[in-house]
Amino acid sequence: MARPSFRSRSTSPRCSPPSRPPSKTPFARSPRKASSNSMGMGGSGYTASTPSTGSSTTWSSPIDSRADRVDPRPMDREAFLDRLLAQNQFAIKLGLDAMRAAVLSTGLQRVARHMVLVGGTNGKGTTAAALACIAHAMGWRTGLYTSPHLIDFRERIRVDGVPVSWPDLLRIAPDLLDRFDGRRQPAQGDRPLTYFELTTLLALEHFRRAGPLDLAVIEVGLGGRLDATNVLDRDLVVLTGVDLDHQEWLGNTVKAIATEKAALARPGIPCLTTEGAGGIAELERAVRERRGSLERVHCRVPEPTPRERALCLAGETLRHLLLDTSTGPPSSSDLAKLDNAVRFARTRLRWPGRQERRLWEHGTLWLDGAHNAESARASARWLESTREQRAGGLAAVVGLSGDRTVREVLSPLLPLVDDWWVTAPSSRGRNAVEVAQELEALGAVNVSVADAAGGALVHASHHRRDVLVVGSLYLLGDVLDHLGVTADDLALW
Repeated sequence: MARPSFRSRSTSPRCSPPSRPPSKTPFARSPRKASSNSMGMGGSGYTASTPSTGSSTTWSSPIDSRADRVDPRPMDREAFLDRLLAQNQFAIKLGLDAMRAAVLSTGLQRVARHMVLVGGTNGKGTTAAALACIAHAMGWRTGLYTSPHLIDFRERIRVDGVPVSWPDLLRIAPDLLDRFDGRRQPAQGDRPLTYFELTTLLALEHFRRAGPLDLAVIEVGLGGRLDATNVLDRDLVVLTGVDLDHQEWLGNTVKAIATEKAALARPGIPCLTTEGAGGIAELERAVRERRGSLERVHCRVPEPTPRERALCLAGETLRHLLLDTSTGPPSSSDLAKLDNAVRFARTRLRWPGRQERRLWEHGTLWLDGAHNAESARASARWLESTREQRAGGLAAVVGLSGDRTVREVLSPLLPLVDDWWVTAPSSRGRNAVEVAQELEALGAVNVSVADAAGGALVHASHHRRDVLVVGSLYLLGDVLDHLGVTADDLALW
């Protein structure tokens, strides 16, 4: 077979070590603001160090008797992650019986006064983070559960924007793992759970112990109908839109995927989306079949970006929750507080790795976790709208996960990128040589292969001051880890 025309990092003059050493310096970033609701620990449960400024006094969390006992089995983080990963991090178990039984036996189906599920194909995490940010700015104590994490498991579970601490996490983990990881003879009804199901239980238990919370924002994982989060109580459902993704599990058409996502809807439970959301007609049909109704939220911004859609949808979600909690229409002061909170989120919200621009010592990094066709098109629009900010061209560090194809994820970016550095994400990564070959077949030039994300970043930054990292959230995690970024550095506001 003919040797590929792209150049390997170990043989290409372009890939020779740069004159400056690889950087391990974290991004330039603002100091993290101390949370006014940081959590201390009392006994083996969690206690808020300051009283809630929201209305949580009207709802009290049920008390689990296990929360007040000292766990005799200390666990370190390595042991915790080993046991959790033993559940097979990427396994998908269709069916809700085991998760439903686990939630009912632990009493975790409701862990806050309000519960909101956020589903859809793209934009779930951004919308969930926007909702948590706005609620926090209103004075509500808020739990946020998202997936996947970029560099640290703790990113998945936050209260008032602050990731769960390792001591808190390791305090609640042994009991849940002992009951549901399948290693020991299970009690009646305690069936083994998957990685995602156990992670969801850990988040819910943390929210319960950190409570009382005014709001729990739960990002749905894969699909909706058979997702572990679909056994939880909900007061409102947000659907960000649907497009082709995870077809091997959800179906090969937008109609089939909409049916899976819309299964989060319930009769009498508000369900919101935005005007112009992907697959909106199919979503409306599927929600009606569930005897629900889908309300379209109009964003006042013409041609809104994904971030603007998320803020618009989150603001309207909070408006609905205010209506739900009031004896009458929300007061003018409540609405003014909401408007101020939306303005706060518009300027302060940061969802790491999603259309994010960060300065570092060698120039500017453009980070986007786009990994399917719709998000790739959105990424291209973002880069086109910011082209004037990049005077010296753009290099891209790319890597794909699973069965993603270059045509699907990277072809919209071809006119915008001058140099390509291909690597394989450390988790579920596709072979970098194969990806590079596909890129060249589509007409990409200046394509090189690097052994790891850190090396690709160093070489790309040696040639261009502006570097795009795109194609996989796992790749973004590799880059952030290379730069020494920690979960506590990834402040959301």
